[in-house]
Amino acid sequence: MAADTKSNTANRATSPVLIVCRNADLALKIRQCVLHLGYSQISSTSTHGQGLERVKGRRFDFAIIDSTPTDLSALEFINQCKIVQGPNAILALSTNPSVDNVFDLLKAGARGFVVTPFTVNSFEVAMSAALEGQMLSEAILEARDRNAALAGLVLNSLYKLTSRIKYHRAHPYALDK
Repeated sequence: MAADTKSNTANRATSPVLIVCRNADLALKIRQCVLHLGYSQISSTSTHGQGLERVKGRRFDFAIIDSTPTDLSALEFINQCKIVQGPNAILALSTNPSVDNVFDLLKAGARGFVVTPFTVNSFEVAMSAALEGQMLSEAILEARDRNAALAGLVLNSLYKLTSRIKYHRAHPYALDK
C-alpha cells in the first residue's frame, strides 16, 4: 500500500495539469488543491482560448476548466481539445451549474464535474474518478429522460455494492468474486 502511494505521488508530480479559470481567486484555490494532491507541473490561463493554445503546444494529462464562457465556451474548448488530441481527462467546474450544462459537457467529453465550493478531498475524488472512472454511457447521455436513466444507473450500482457487502460479510476472508 505504501509503495502504491509513493508511485501515485511520483506519477502526479510528473503529470502536467492545465487550469482554465477567469476568476483569479477560484483559480488560486484550484491550484492549491492540485499542489496539495502532489501535482507540480501546473499551467494556468484565464480564458479557454489561451488554454487551447497551451494544449496545442504541450501535452497535458489533465485539464480543469471553469464552465463559465470566456472567449470560447467550455463546450467549444472540449470539442477543440478532442481535435488536437488534448488532455487525457477534462474536469469541468461551476459555481451555479444547470443539469443541461453538466450533461452537455459530459456528452462532449468532460470526465467529471465539480461544483464550488469544494474541499481538497472532494476535489481529489473528482480528479481520481475523472482519470480512472468510466464515462457515463451513451445510453444515459442520449436518453430522452436522462434523470430516469441516471437514477436507474445509481440504483443498479447501489444494488451491486450491497450484494458485495453481503457477500463479504458472509465470507470475510474470500477474495472478490
